[in-house]
This record gives sequence, C-alpha cells and structure tokens, in this order.
Amino acid sequence: YLIKKVEDERVQKALQFIFTSFNPSFMSKLTRYNFGKRGNSPLSGTLYVPSFWIERNILSIWNSKKKGILKASRLIQYKAKLVTCTQSSTDLKNIPSDSIDYVFTDPPFGSNLIYSELNFIWEAWLGHFTETKKEAIVSDSQRKGVKEYQNLMTEAFMEIYRVLKPGRWMTMVFHNSRGEVWQAI
Repeated sequence: YLIKKVEDERVQKALQFIFTSFNPSFMSKLTRYNFGKRGNSPLSGTLYVPSFWIERNILSIWNSKKKGILKASRLIQYKAKLVTCTQSSTDLKNIPSDSIDYVFTDPPFGSNLIYSELNFIWEAWLGHFTETKKEAIVSDSQRKGVKEYQNLMTEAFMEIYRVLKPGRWMTMVFHNSRGEVWQAI
C-alpha cells in the first residue's frame, strides 16, 4: 500500500522489486523451526502449520534484501543497453536481431507449474497480469495440450535464435517426467 504512494516511479519500481523478491513461504506460519539444523524453512509439498514454527521479522528481511540488491546494482556495469520486459518469449520485438551474447532460459515445465495461477497474488498487487494465451503450459483449464505447448515453445526458441548474435549460445534448464513433454521440447 505504501509503495504505491511513492511518486517517483523509479523508486516505486525499485521498492516493488525488493518486496516481490521475498519468498512468501518464509514469512508464514508454514515455516518450521529446524532446531539448529540447516535453517528454517517450509516443509516441501505440504500446507500445514508445524508444531514448532518461527516468526520472521519482516523489517529484517526487507533490510537484508535491500542491502543485497543495492550491492548487486553497484557491481553491475551498464556498458550496453539494458532491456527489462515482461512480454512473452514468443515475441521479443523490442530486442533487435543479432544483439544478444548469451541466453539462459528456464522454460515452463509443461503441466508441472501453472505460473499465471501461482503468481496471481503478486500480479494483482503489481497490476500486471500474465497473458495466458501465450503461456507455454499444458493445462486443461486453459485448453492447452502438448501440441499447443510445443508450438509456443517453438515460437520462443525461434525468437531466441533471432536475437542471439551469430555463433552465440543458449543454455536451457528443463525437467519433466512425461516423455511427450520432452519430445515437444
């Protein structure tokens, strides 16, 4: 609420970036106390309140995130044009052809995670929603099967190829247990 009241748009966007970098699961009663072992965290794959939970100080998290982001921003040297966008990878029209040195991509894993649904609360707060028509997923609710997923991923890879400089590289991280989704990739 207070971030939206900041008049300087650059400051407002920076504050939104810091705030949305929080992992919400670490600020809920789902965070269990691990009795001195590898840190406190939610138990993966569950939605229950543990017997021993911890309460995190939101201001401490804010200051830690802010400090890290400010340190990283000082280390980045902007020698080239920086483009930040939220468009679909199937249409990178704001990036010139043959202009990117390297692409690291972590595409959607088929039907494992429906990102537009998982991000709904953040997107509602930011006032910017995923264009689900171009969301590369397998989803009954969006009426998309493996073929639609393959078509969207092909469009995205073609755009990545277009923007990469000749002879440059792309690294992709991908996992899915379904053979047909692997075949689509």
